[in-house]
Amino acid sequence: MEIYQALIGVAVLLLVAAAAVAIEPSIAYSFTPALALQGTELLSPADRINLNDISVGDSSVTIRISGSILYAIADTNSMDPTIDEDSTIVAVRPASQSELGVGDIVLYRSGSSLIIHRIIETGVDASGWYCIPKGDNNSAADGKVRFSQVEAVVVGILY
Repeated sequence: MEIYQALIGVAVLLLVAAAAVAIEPSIAYSFTPALALQGTELLSPADRINLNDISVGDSSVTIRISGSILYAIADTNSMDPTIDEDSTIVAVRPASQSELGVGDIVLYRSGSSLIIHRIIETGVDASGWYCIPKGDNNSAADGKVRFSQVEAVVVGILY
């Protein structure tokens, strides 16, 4: 647990340093980088961590995420630059397909492989709900993935 807290601490401290602001736990902050206002809005993963679930201390950061799972990522380059070799992923198992949407990053089974890609489309066909994931650095989408294949949805990426 201490290693997990330390890794989370590094990621949160990097986010705070990048924003150049010390976050006060009792105050909600909103950051709007000037460059973000010039580009096209892209769908992002759903917010799954409440600010009240994050505790920052002098030597640690704790994020309370019920049912969290840690994954180490192999170097496939499919999710570059978002996720790369040696990234650590914090994920949770979704209870239903209603918890998944375009922009979310999921880990899903394809044969004996566990793949991590971003959902670019969801739909329903004669076989039920599906999503179409795609690696951020891939030119083609993966094809239909059923909810039964989805193992987890990413809630955090530690660099």
